[in-house]
Formats: sequence, C-alpha cells, structure tokens
Amino acid sequence: MDTSEISIKEQQQMENALRNSKETLHTIFENAPFGILHFNKHGIIDSCNSQFVDIIGSSCDQLIGLDMTKLSDKNVVSALKSALSGTIGKYEGLYHSVTGGKSTFVRVLFTPIINDGICNGGVGIVEDISERKQAEIEREQLKLQLIKAQKMEAMGTLAGGVAHDFNNMLMVILGYVETAMDKMDSSEPLYDDLSEIKSVANHSVNIIRHLLAFAKQQKITPRIINLNDTINSMLTILQRLINRNITLEWLPTKELCQVCMDPCQIDQILANLCVNARDSIYSSGKIVIKTDVMRFDKAVCDKTSAFTPGEYVLLSVSDNGCGMDKNTLENIFEPFFTTKEHGKGTGLGLATVYGIVQQNNGFINVYSKPGYGTTFYIYFPMDKADSDCDSQ
Repeated sequence: MDTSEISIKEQQQMENALRNSKETLHTIFENAPFGILHFNKHGIIDSCNSQFVDIIGSSCDQLIGLDMTKLSDKNVVSALKSALSGTIGKYEGLYHSVTGGKSTFVRVLFTPIINDGICNGGVGIVEDISERKQAEIEREQLKLQLIKAQKMEAMGTLAGGVAHDFNNMLMVILGYVETAMDKMDSSEPLYDDLSEIKSVANHSVNIIRHLLAFAKQQKITPRIINLNDTINSMLTILQRLINRNITLEWLPTKELCQVCMDPCQIDQILANLCVNARDSIYSSGKIVIKTDVMRFDKAVCDKTSAFTPGEYVLLSVSDNGCGMDKNTLENIFEPFFTTKEHGKGTGLGLATVYGIVQQNNGFINVYSKPGYGTTFYIYFPMDKADSDCDSQ
C-alpha cells in the first residue's frame, strides 16, 4: 500500500470523525434541557435550538437575524456586550420578548468565542427559571402570612389577658355602683352620677367582649344553624344600624348553608361589617350581603395556602363606599387600629370579626380599592346534621 492510499484512508477517517462529531453536537444542541443560541461578532443571532424558541415564545425565523445589541432590555444588552468584549456576561430577570410577546423569568450566560485572541461572537445559554421564581414568591408570601399570624396570636394573648383582668375590675365597680344605687332614692343628686358611672362601665364591658372575641376566649355555645335563616332574622336590626339613604340588599343562595356556630357570633360579624360599610359611604349607597356554597379541592388549595380542602359556606358583605388602600388593608384586623375620627371608633370591630372567624376554623379575605368600595369574603366550614357540633 503506497503513501497516497494511506493518506486517502486517513482523510476519510477524519471526515467520518468530523461528521460524527457534528452530528453529536447537533443532537446535544437540539435536545439540551435549556435554550442555546449562537451569535456573531456583531451580536446577531445566527442559530438557536428549539428549547430557546419555546422559552422566548417566538419562532426560529423571527429569532435568527435578530440584532441583540438593539434590544430594549438594557441589562441583557450589557451582558451581551460583555461577551463581545471577551468576558462572560450574565443576566437574570423577567425578560419581555420583542418577537413573541411573552414574559419569562430567565437566567442567561453569554460566553465569548475567541480565536487567535479575537472575539468572533459567542454562545448564549438560557434557562427558564419561572417555576423557581414562583416558588420563591409563594415562599415569601407564606413567610409574611406566618409572621402576621404569629403577630396576631401574640396580640390576642396579650389582649385576652388584659381583658380578663379588666373585666374582673369592672365587675367589682359595677357591683359597688349598683349596691350604692340600691341604698339611695333616685331623686338624690348623686344617683344620676352613679347611673352615669354604671352606663360607662357597661359600655366598657362591651369593649371587653370585643377583645375576648378577638383573643378567641369568648364563651360561646355553638350549634348547627342555617346561616341564611340567621341572617334573615337580623335584617331588620341591620337596616336600623345603617342610614336610610343606604340600601341593604340580601342575596341568599338556594343551597343549604349549614354551619356549626354560635348565632350571636354571626350577629357580631354582620353588625361590625355593616357599621363599617355604613361609615365608608359618604351619602347614598348600597350594602350587599350574600351567601354561597364553595367547594375547594386539593388543586385549588395548593395554589391558595389559606384554604384547606372541603366544603365551605361563603358569607360576603360588599359596599360601594370609599374603599381602602394597600397600607390600610394590611392593618385592618389589628386591635385598636382605626381610620375613623377620634372618639368614633374603638378599632375593635374588625379585630372581633377576625377572632370569630379564626375561632370557627374559617378564613377571611378582603378586596378593596380606593373609590371602588370593599368586599369581605368569609368562609366557614360546612357542617352536616349528624356532626358533633357541641364538641368544638
């Protein structure tokens, strides 16, 4: 065999090896679990894989030929120019595609290709980190919810302790006042003063009850009730609580709204929410009370950490009043927090509602916007007629 035959055979082997190498690289390029693109020394994309197309949400035809130095995202352009200057460029953030109209959280690594000391373009590695970002957001939300729950629990413990001590002292005060009033004639000048002391003390007792409700230490007698019937029996009283120029609309569901609760707690919830709604309406307006039955499965609860799977009775109270901004919404359930003028509110109404809902294993959400009113959504576990309600 002469040297020419050896040379041809070696050349064929080299060509086969090169072809196999190209096929291997192409397979890796197309089947990589992340997006890959190649750009020339001007920052123009000249090839990309299907994963990159999917991440960006565009098409290969639109992406190839795209001049990335003219992208609107300055951070992406900065990372690209770092690669074109010979150093690795990095980018992480929410990228808004200019070709596909899609927004995706991505992490990008631009690596330069240098031949003989000259940068001839580079390769971009693009990873979709949307799931990780969503998990981070949900984790942060859960953290904030936990902190708020711990804060409310601590405040409830403090409020409950103070309320019990204060209530004991008030009982002593009322006892002495009533004894003194029994020993004198109602015509005596001091009798009116004692009567005023008794009135103020009784008002203070009501405030204590609010605190105990918030602290979940209020004595209750739960029983199975039809929420619609309980609300229906309150409508006359609620109408008296609000102004005549405010319409009270009652929209009960036709489904059975059976819950295990003390009916007096429903009275407290509706009275507090309707009074707050009344105070948020400057002149004429409307308050709407609705009930419904909701069923939450595991898939829904996985997305909304506040809920657990099951059947719930929904009680909603809406108004078309002034609404609340974000900062107000974050504090509305804290005891003694109020936006009302001094002397017109104790700041315990919504704290009481929150305590009652928690005490009955329920959930409460609030949606409000300045100028568009407020809606409270309260969810109580549905109860069955054969359940042991009194065991709560």
